[in-house]
Amino acid sequence: MTATSLAALAGGLFALGGVLIAWRFTPAHPDLATALDGLDPEHSLTPPVAPIELDDAVPDRVGRWLYRHLPLPEPPAADLALLGMPASRFHGQKLLYALFGMVFPLLPGTLVMLVGVRVPWVFAGVASVLTAIALSFLPDYNVRSDATRAREEFTRALGAYIDLVALERLSGAGPRQAMESAAQVGDSWPFRRLAE
Repeated sequence: MTATSLAALAGGLFALGGVLIAWRFTPAHPDLATALDGLDPEHSLTPPVAPIELDDAVPDRVGRWLYRHLPLPEPPAADLALLGMPASRFHGQKLLYALFGMVFPLLPGTLVMLVGVRVPWVFAGVASVLTAIALSFLPDYNVRSDATRAREEFTRALGAYIDLVALERLSGAGPRQAMESAAQVGDSWPFRRLAE
């Protein structure tokens, strides 16, 4: 392979990375049948995230280490509580994404330099810092979008729950009994939260 073809390959890999990042942020076009099923109160999406559990996943361990050794900014507590995600996992993901962003731009630059094309290290350094900063905000975006979807699902389930409570009250049940019975009807995560 010639130096030109290797440089073109490195540029293509870098462009592919940019396309994949842009593709991640474009909104998806949902299937109509799935979207209509999601509007039915009987059907529910899966719970956004499992309840809070401190396991030994890498982001959890990294986040706990960060909490022990560094002062960290406040995470989006309401969104994390809704999703059942501990703040340590959130901060661990932010650091891991930032580290990936630091390393990713260096790979094409190193490949190009191995071919013999001189690229100033300043460009690679600036690209690494900018990519690290950009990718460190990806967990914020993910938590915000997941929490928005969870709130929409909870709103639909709450409307169904209120209708069920009204039906129980019309059938002669007391207020507390009506609320408890209505919460036991559904098995989706919003109904489980309401039952709690």
